[in-house]
Amino acid sequence: MPNTNTPDSLKKLGDESGTAKGCELLMAVDIGNSTVVVGLFDGSRLIRRLLFASKKGNSYKDYSILLHLELAQMDDVIIRQMVISSVVPELTDEWKKLAENEFQASVYEVNALSDLGLSFKVDDPSFIGPDLIVNAFAAWKIYKHHCIIIDLGTATTIQVVSREGCFEGGVIVPGLELSLKSLGQGASLLKTIKLERPTELIGTNTRESILSGIVRGHVYMIKGFAQELHGIYPNAPVLVTGGLSASIMEYLDSSFIHMPDLTLQGLYLAFQERQTGK
Repeated sequence: MPNTNTPDSLKKLGDESGTAKGCELLMAVDIGNSTVVVGLFDGSRLIRRLLFASKKGNSYKDYSILLHLELAQMDDVIIRQMVISSVVPELTDEWKKLAENEFQASVYEVNALSDLGLSFKVDDPSFIGPDLIVNAFAAWKIYKHHCIIIDLGTATTIQVVSREGCFEGGVIVPGLELSLKSLGQGASLLKTIKLERPTELIGTNTRESILSGIVRGHVYMIKGFAQELHGIYPNAPVLVTGGLSASIMEYLDSSFIHMPDLTLQGLYLAFQERQTGK
């Protein structure tokens, strides 16, 4: 079974789904190409996780309506601080407007220029996705060791952060759903197939053959990179995160640690770093 245990330093950051009454919460917002993930923190506890579609045409008013519908289920919630990482600049601006106009909240945006104590072994850190920065920072703070981080979203990324807090570099490949979509668009005889668990290693029909190729091929790629990287960074924990991470965990052994909320936790830790660094 996959390893879903978290280190003691992160126990208090586990998802504690519930409601908060009359308290001030930190809103962490991870804006990706497919999904906007919102985490609500009561102190250091992640008490609520919300998912919205990432649509470039959406205005802050669109997200405000959706957000208030969710917050209506919680009593007397106060938002005074928002921390954001985003790979969609158009939506970054809209969420900043939302913070200002709906909550009168201050916003801290995390990116490669943020003073988090990380160093970079890359040509130009400004081109690193903010989500990768947040993941690297979270892994470094939590494990204090070399870490291999695999994030399965629109793209699948594999990155390494050293025990000294150096962003060593990474790998970017098309994600599971993007790979499936591209195959369907590139071959007219292949119908659009929904991403699901393959039931056979060797498919006996087109659907099963494609699902095995996409899903298991992705898994073998991840295992291969992890094995090679362990030769360079021995004993590095391998953390698996991202919206599509749950779809492959059953194919990975216990050396792969499932941390679906790593980015939200990283945003919380980055916010705390900024507060204590003042």
